[in-house]
Amino acid sequence: MRTPAYLAALFFTSVLTACGGGGGDDVVVGNSTGGEAAVEDVADVTTDAEVEEPLLGTGSGSSFSKGALNITSDTLSAGGSTTISVNIVDGGNNNRQVVSQSYVVTFSSVCFSDGRAGFSKENAVTSSGSVSVTYTAKGCSGDDLVTFSLRENITGDALASAVGTINIARPEVGAITY
Repeated sequence: MRTPAYLAALFFTSVLTACGGGGGDDVVVGNSTGGEAAVEDVADVTTDAEVEEPLLGTGSGSSFSKGALNITSDTLSAGGSTTISVNIVDGGNNNRQVVSQSYVVTFSSVCFSDGRAGFSKENAVTSSGSVSVTYTAKGCSGDDLVTFSLRENITGDALASAVGTINIARPEVGAITY
């Protein structure tokens, strides 16, 4: 016969295993496109219904860098592509990544405005606390200032922005593209 203490220990072990174990583990949440987005450390995540100060930047918690974009490669060849990502955090809650609210993030750049660069999507609606997009140079060269703007999902009010610069090489003279 099993003792109640043994059964209680078995129950709590099952609960911890089902919930992902102890602190410090990563959390995976669904995003608006049906995929999954890995979220930073559990201590750096908030599911609070009230977000005091939504901000855009890289990292979360004590490693948050306000207004910065995570650009995989900030130097591109002519016609090259790179992935750009950003996190949404609550500045009024120790820069914890927000996974409880839905926001719209729009993308722009100088080269994008005149058709010499493109993004893989016009905007992103997310409740996962992060957004990622692919930037492609389409005839742009030199420095291109890229801006991500955080907007309230219902009203479209601007809340925050993040910027970064991508340097695109000039096309080679005599280069052939297929």
